[in-house]
Amino acid sequence: MKKILLLISAISSSYAFAQNFVISDDKPASNLTQSTTNQGDISGLINYLSATKSLQGKFAQEVQSSQGVESSQGEMKIAKPNKFYWDYQSPNKQKIISNGEKVWQYDIDLEQVSIRKRDELVGGAAMNVLSGANPEASFNITVADKSTLPQILNGVNADKFYRLTPKDTAESYDNIWLAMQAENIAAIAVDTGSNQYSLLTFSALKRNQNIDPKNFEFIPPAGVDVAE
Repeated sequence: MKKILLLISAISSSYAFAQNFVISDDKPASNLTQSTTNQGDISGLINYLSATKSLQGKFAQEVQSSQGVESSQGEMKIAKPNKFYWDYQSPNKQKIISNGEKVWQYDIDLEQVSIRKRDELVGGAAMNVLSGANPEASFNITVADKSTLPQILNGVNADKFYRLTPKDTAESYDNIWLAMQAENIAAIAVDTGSNQYSLLTFSALKRNQNIDPKNFEFIPPAGVDVAE
């Protein structure tokens, strides 16, 4: 569950996703910190994030660490401000839902629900990128040359890549990478700086279409364990 929370957290940071990855105690040197990028024209990304009020579609997630690769997939819905719905459908069924104030994490197989306040999620700055806050207030943003991208982004079809480095050095990740294709988000990657990278790729995206507010509320099913 922690792995899911860190990534979503970072994505919602770039748009309003929510997910926290497990971070290793090891912190091997990363050659990404040695790469350089041009400031370039970031107005396309800023305008996209500003104009996006909602986003929904399918996702595939890949987490690479020293233990190997974990893959999952499902559907997601995001609406400003700070609302999201992540439905992990395989291999383990889980849902992470927020109405902007509370976050419910529902492990369907274990029949467990945990509830926390939205501002208690790790990676709050990342959460704010896609959810509506001015990303330039929380990140240093540059256009990234393909030669500087982390390996996990190899194979992602995109017109332009951006690197977002948090201004708050206390954040639990080093960089967020956004890939844009045909004026829409194609993928988001997170570099925790601890030999772990996470990638979300998107498909069948629908932007700025109405989403029923009921998607962002959750009532735990009868009989499940609830922890607050």
